[in-house]
Amino acid sequence: METTGALIVAFLCAVAAIVGLQFVRDVEERKLLARLFFAAFALRTVFTFLCYFTGIINILGGADDVGWRGAWGLSQQWRMSGPDSFWSLYDPTIIKSNPGWRYFSTLFYYLLGIRSQMALAIFNGFLNSLTVLVIYKVAREFFSRRASVFAASAAVIMPGFLIWSALTIKETWLILFEITVLFTVLRLSRRFSPLTVAIYIPLAIVLVALSLAFRFYVMWFLIGGAAVAFVCLRSQRPLRAAGLGMAGVALLFILLSGLRVVRFDPVGLAEARVAELTVFRNNISDYSQAGTNSAVQLDYDTSTPVGALKMLVVGGFYVLLSPFPWQVFGSTRQIAALPDVLLWWYLVLGFILPGFRYAWNRQRGILLAALAFFLPLFMFYSMMFGNIGLAYRQRAQLMPFLLVLVAAGYASRHRELEEEKVDNRRKVLITRLLLLRLQSEPVVSSALARPSSKAI
Repeated sequence: METTGALIVAFLCAVAAIVGLQFVRDVEERKLLARLFFAAFALRTVFTFLCYFTGIINILGGADDVGWRGAWGLSQQWRMSGPDSFWSLYDPTIIKSNPGWRYFSTLFYYLLGIRSQMALAIFNGFLNSLTVLVIYKVAREFFSRRASVFAASAAVIMPGFLIWSALTIKETWLILFEITVLFTVLRLSRRFSPLTVAIYIPLAIVLVALSLAFRFYVMWFLIGGAAVAFVCLRSQRPLRAAGLGMAGVALLFILLSGLRVVRFDPVGLAEARVAELTVFRNNISDYSQAGTNSAVQLDYDTSTPVGALKMLVVGGFYVLLSPFPWQVFGSTRQIAALPDVLLWWYLVLGFILPGFRYAWNRQRGILLAALAFFLPLFMFYSMMFGNIGLAYRQRAQLMPFLLVLVAAGYASRHRELEEEKVDNRRKVLITRLLLLRLQSEPVVSSALARPSSKAI
């Protein structure tokens, strides 16, 4: 039944993709998107079958990868009593327990009716394949087709995406929510019309609302990122607009606090979050707990400004670049992370860093828009970092925004190559003109070659 459920889900996802792609009017664009999607989906499906048939999933998975069992059991209760209300996701007493993943995975099994972890993993792979298409569409708003395809192709083969797709956890869903919200903002900023408003604003609202149920703090990051990104992309001076956008978000939050719509106690909130992150970081860095044998304990006192800054800088390096060479053979999970890290380092050094410079000079709006979504999550995960496995997961959430800059880096490299070709052609042309000139003046050239009789 395990394999049967996975095959059924794979077939249904492929059919859904074929039907959905028919709404793309441009035939060439539709063919390109189909190639990207089915390359990604086939790779994720094959990898998932390989993981489950060989038992690799037992090494890659952890404590969070058993939640599907509870979802299956709850789905059987639903068959007798009916599904729980969708609005139960937003019960104030349980919202911080992130019930969204549990609800939708239970709904998945309620509809499928087959007890198969691999089936849920295949569906996760389907969602991550859609993420590849969104990355392409975001990049295509600003860069050439070749650059956008290169960025999307990197997402297709990214080992981190393959692993988190094969696991039955919520990260794949969140990654799709986050990058799609950025895409809706891009479309609204570039094509602000009644049609785009009717399509993309409701879509963004739904995704933000779902993110609240999946991971409550992500919702606030998405709202702030969307507001800042929109003003950056609509302004002729995006850097100034980014500052005004952040100020506007802060003023709105203070206003809501004054109206008692939200509670805003910055001192108490900061102290509570620091204490919460410290406890969480210490727990996941405990070698005695199952699934955390790749822990890296960073003992900075984050209650002080200096300690918080150190944690932010060092934790940020770990989140983006770990495991480092001296850590690779520390555990099985770190070894498993090596292919992802090698490819990621190549992209960071070869494309993302040059892409920052290129986008800053030529497409500052998309750079600031991507950073508006990326930086809050990056800073938060840097402060709570404590484990390679979690950093691997956290980095997967950050990757889509940086993969857009891979397209910028590709465009930068392509421009340099084109400029080099132009320079070479110019040099060849100048050389040919000089030769033609010398050939057209034989007397002068021979006179220059022989010494004059007067000189003798």
